[in-house]
Amino acid sequence: MIRLFCSLAFANDHELGWDPTIQRVFVGGKTQYDISLQSQEGSISVYRTTRVISDFGFEALRGPATRIFEAYLKPDALAGSLLDHPAHVVIKDSWRESSRKREDEIRAEILSDLEQAKGIEAAAVDMKYFLTIREAVDVTVDGKIDDTHQLLRSSPLPDNCVWRQISASPALSQTCHTLSVGYPPSDISGPDVPKPTGIHHRTHSRVVFAEVCTPLFEVRNLDDAFKMLQDALKGLLSKFFEPPQLIES
Repeated sequence: MIRLFCSLAFANDHELGWDPTIQRVFVGGKTQYDISLQSQEGSISVYRTTRVISDFGFEALRGPATRIFEAYLKPDALAGSLLDHPAHVVIKDSWRESSRKREDEIRAEILSDLEQAKGIEAAAVDMKYFLTIREAVDVTVDGKIDDTHQLLRSSPLPDNCVWRQISASPALSQTCHTLSVGYPPSDISGPDVPKPTGIHHRTHSRVVFAEVCTPLFEVRNLDDAFKMLQDALKGLLSKFFEPPQLIES
């Protein structure tokens, strides 16, 4: 008991679970965030958010805890240059399954496969259906990758420690504890169906996209919504098939 209280009393912020790479600030009376991205070379870019694009379900018991922000690169992070109207970008902050690759790596593989199959020019045409990635990093805290592989910040588990199977209730994962931005799924009110639940190790990552787009749930015009879905379909099919001939309605 004494060791527990001493550990809590003398622990650093990151040892207690706080993320030092994201800081809450107040801008114009509203809460925003300064989000840091540290490259493999050690350089740090700091982005300040302007609004939340989507954070639906990020507090779920199981899941990637994805939050998407509109943001801009802070002027003091631009090597001293001053911009009156810095370009806005989109930051995706999430905990992906550790066995999965980061989005920038997947995008690079798709581009490489398209160039080999269709040539550089045709691949460039197909890649217009994919967002442009400015930066992508795995978040580091105290010099270590922020993940769930090692508990207590890479401290080894006791020899007598065993893993216990946890029955994760789907209802807990579907419950929104705070007001969220985004369109909730329409099937969460149905009866619970037992599904195999797997607990996966996760890695904290951030991806910066150049394009600031309109989320599908904000589109009110049906024609625009179908055009967005058509472009998404073309992107999905471009790697394996020729784009389908879609009929204009």
